[in-house]
Amino acid sequence: MIYYHGHSEKELLINNYQKSRYGFTCLFFTDNKELAECYGNNILSLCIPIYKKIDFGNKISHSAEFRNLIYKLRNENNKTVAIENVYDRPNDDYILHKGTIVVVFDIEIIKNRI
Repeated sequence: MIYYHGHSEKELLINNYQKSRYGFTCLFFTDNKELAECYGNNILSLCIPIYKKIDFGNKISHSAEFRNLIYKLRNENNKTVAIENVYDRPNDDYILHKGTIVVVFDIEIIKNRI
């Protein structure tokens, strides 16, 4: 399946030294292209293998529960995780979009796909 990552950089350079807002390297994708476009006009589209799936139960990503889940999944050494049934938006200026959020913890998995 194709997942999307919206960004504003002219060229998205992916390396293991860039940190996410969580303080460690990972990239977020979604199956909802409209949601990805909220994060930036440049869209990276990739087919990403999913190693684990979680149902988030139609809850919003801007929560302590979601943040704690991300830390837990990283500490379990997951490569990629699809978190299904998530409502997300970059900030309060945008409407909520429902989708699957794919978290890529092992950047090597996508480096050769770009």
